[in-house]
Amino acid sequence: MKWNCAFASLFLASLVATASLAQEGVETDAEPPRGIVYVVEITNITQGQSFSPMVVASHRPGAKVFELAEPARPALVALAENGNPLPLATALSGLPEFEDVRVTDEILKPGESVRLRLRARTPLSRLSVLGMMLSSNDAFVALNGATGRRRRGLVTHFAPAFDAGSELNDEQCQSIPGPFCGGNGGMDENGVVHIHSGIHGVGDLLPSRWDWNNPVARIRVHRLAPGDATEEPTP
Repeated sequence: MKWNCAFASLFLASLVATASLAQEGVETDAEPPRGIVYVVEITNITQGQSFSPMVVASHRPGAKVFELAEPARPALVALAENGNPLPLATALSGLPEFEDVRVTDEILKPGESVRLRLRARTPLSRLSVLGMMLSSNDAFVALNGATGRRRRGLVTHFAPAFDAGSELNDEQCQSIPGPFCGGNGGMDENGVVHIHSGIHGVGDLLPSRWDWNNPVARIRVHRLAPGDATEEPTP
């Protein structure tokens, strides 16, 4: 998708703007969900890719942010191509099946982790986590409707990288916005969401630096007991 030249220079500024949403939840007219509190820890386990600020949401069973082999919704395209979490967070917070929607506040570099608290209405609620793989055309890491934990304790998920199918994977820096390439967006692909095949070295991105093997993120979900103040998931 083509973007005007101002986008690349404003990329980091847009990340700062989304920081006001971090760990606070996106404002909605609905009452905040009550019941269960999770600590969600996201760890980047790639050797070279950084993630955009992440959208983290709890929601009812059956709700999905995307479907494999189907076109990505525009708000997801904005995240996968631009690293901008705000359109997706705003869109999800307006859906009745989504309970709590939050955004982390920083780029997540290889080996780094981020934690936040997320509320869910019932033990049957599901969890979704999404963020852009920043040195790519339209790759994104995602956990799409995973289970939390029905009792107090910890559950661990591993998330792969998906291709939004919205932009051709030319791997040219002129097509890839963000802090590493600073491009303006590439050519539309008009495809569907599928598992990403990685970086192949057909453009400016070196596989030795930017490629990955799935999974790309570890996501630990720690259900807190009532009154538990800790934010440290137990090993």
